[in-house]
Amino acid sequence: MLEYIEWSKTAREIPQEDQTDFFDTPLPHTTVFRYQTADFVLPLHSTHFSLKFTLKGVEDYQFKHRSVKLASGSCLFTNFGAEHGSSANEPVESVSIYFPKGLEDTLYASLQETVAQALEKGTSKTYREMPHVAFSPTARTQQQLYSLLSRLSDNHESDHGSELEDATAELAMSSMADVLNLAPPWVLADIVKSSVRDELLSRVMRARDFISDRAGLGYDIDEVADVACLSKYHLIRTFGEVVGETPGIYARRCRMEFVRTNLSPQKDWAPRDWMRAARMAEYSSSRRFKEAYLKRYGHDLV
Repeated sequence: MLEYIEWSKTAREIPQEDQTDFFDTPLPHTTVFRYQTADFVLPLHSTHFSLKFTLKGVEDYQFKHRSVKLASGSCLFTNFGAEHGSSANEPVESVSIYFPKGLEDTLYASLQETVAQALEKGTSKTYREMPHVAFSPTARTQQQLYSLLSRLSDNHESDHGSELEDATAELAMSSMADVLNLAPPWVLADIVKSSVRDELLSRVMRARDFISDRAGLGYDIDEVADVACLSKYHLIRTFGEVVGETPGIYARRCRMEFVRTNLSPQKDWAPRDWMRAARMAEYSSSRRFKEAYLKRYGHDLV
């Protein structure tokens, strides 16, 4: 069962007793809350497992030890029991999706399977350790969001059936995968000061994007370190912790993807074809490239 609520006012402040009634009571079903306002204040409160999407304007979220500005096109994940307040001083349109306890547990179990895949290595961390994460959604997640809202707007019944509930769960899965692919929030956990950690994550992501934009071609660790404004040794160590592999290995994987996209190698290629692909991927020999390619993508290459 899924409940869809639309709300629009020029200003609001939710009384503490109303917050307690909503957030301290287990949700019977998934609730999608879409609101438009020009000015509002929501004091510090505990929350359900939820995803928040800002469609227009800027919304300020205040947590115990930090604050986040959620601009248009940004998202926020808050875990069960996380405390935050929010406010906006300009016209804003947002969507909040709250999940009941049963679905939350299902999502935890399913999402945990994506952790190793997203980081390309094993990890003992779980989603239960994430209090809140602000992130930018991928095009796929944005498409799922607007598709869901379009279907919800066509039907204002309180019970939208299992089809829309499944679509909402898929949106949640895609959103959480975005978090993992961008930068897991538990990395660099030894850095206590959040502003320092956020800045370091930003620099590593800048280095990763620099490599990705060039498909890993012409890789030079000194140049990447300059882009990140870090020493190359600091970059290699931090990049490995955040992305799950060293800059060199990541660049090599980008080159492999570039070749796969542009040439579509096959196992029955002639030696000169493999040599051409190896040169494109900047490998020193076609044999090493072929072994690495087949190991990564398998032998069923079409």
